[in-house]
Amino acid sequence: MMTAAALAACAHAGAAERVFEVVYQGFYAEHDAVFEADTTLEVLITVNDLDGDGSYSHEELVSLESGNINYYGFCGAITCVTAFGWDAGGEPRYFASYTNQNGLDYTSSTIYAGKSFTDFYQSSFGFRYDYEWTWTDATTTTITDVTPVPEPAQYGMLAAGLAGMLALGRRRRG
Repeated sequence: MMTAAALAACAHAGAAERVFEVVYQGFYAEHDAVFEADTTLEVLITVNDLDGDGSYSHEELVSLESGNINYYGFCGAITCVTAFGWDAGGEPRYFASYTNQNGLDYTSSTIYAGKSFTDFYQSSFGFRYDYEWTWTDATTTTITDVTPVPEPAQYGMLAAGLAGMLALGRRRRG
């Protein structure tokens, strides 16, 4: 009975975690002083609706990734999401930053959803770039739920495991 309760709790917890791909397109490039209609920013957001209200708070954020950077984690010298909120039916609001200095190079990146995103790089050899894009009224946002759906075989394995646990329990009692 305890095993069934634990499995039900795990199933409920796993079902609450959702993954969304958020694609922003069309930005004003501050560094070139031109609107770039084809420039996109893709962000993968994983959330877990702990209170079941359909909105997500900072405490319900599991991961926030863009490019090869996972911004969510320990708010230290490298990555940080200092603010996050997402109301049902709206767009996510967040500020995420990344900084890395390895002795030779300095890299930083920020995303302030709805405002701007930046990329900065400075090498110890003098090479440098500094880009900033800002949201405009023409910037579009597409949000797609890409939460993985369990395969039917996974449910079969769960059923086989439960049957095995029940058989083992009956054998011990009988």
